[in-house]
Amino acid sequence: MKNWKEVAVLMCISFFGTGIISKRMPGTVGSFFATLLIIFTKPELIPYIFIIFLVAGLYCCSLFFKQKNIDFSDKDPGFIVIDEACGIYGCGIFLATVNHVSPIDFAMSFVLFRFFDIWKPWPIKQVEYRLKQGKHFFRVNVRSAHNRNVNDKLAVIGIMIDDIMAAVYATFVHAVYIYLTL
Repeated sequence: MKNWKEVAVLMCISFFGTGIISKRMPGTVGSFFATLLIIFTKPELIPYIFIIFLVAGLYCCSLFFKQKNIDFSDKDPGFIVIDEACGIYGCGIFLATVNHVSPIDFAMSFVLFRFFDIWKPWPIKQVEYRLKQGKHFFRVNVRSAHNRNVNDKLAVIGIMIDDIMAAVYATFVHAVYIYLTL
């Protein structure tokens, strides 16, 4: 059996094992379970849970990189879905602040979030790619400096940032929809 630290890290990054349920669409399954969880979350707790998921996701993903000593600069593993949960809770922050916390609103946030997370419009794809490749935005290549530690941290941020940016896009579209239907 694996040691408890590895199991705890795996449970965190797979969002309590939901990222392991489906091999074909783990991000959708993880987002779905996060949506179910957020429906039953008190609205005033949503921002705090978002921060917990963000910090835990960054920390546990970096621990996972160290444990496995694998380079995920090209594509993040599908079973890492804590970033999707963080994105869903990012959408939930908006809904909680405008008092739209009905299951239909969360379902709409889920669909919009998954749409933008899969499509990755500009600049989401570019930001994610540059961070995963270990490149700063000022044309400085961290790989050329042979600094694996900094590169891994950038890759971890790349895993999380695309979902947070997709949540911002989904929130914007949802906000426009709510404004137009009031």
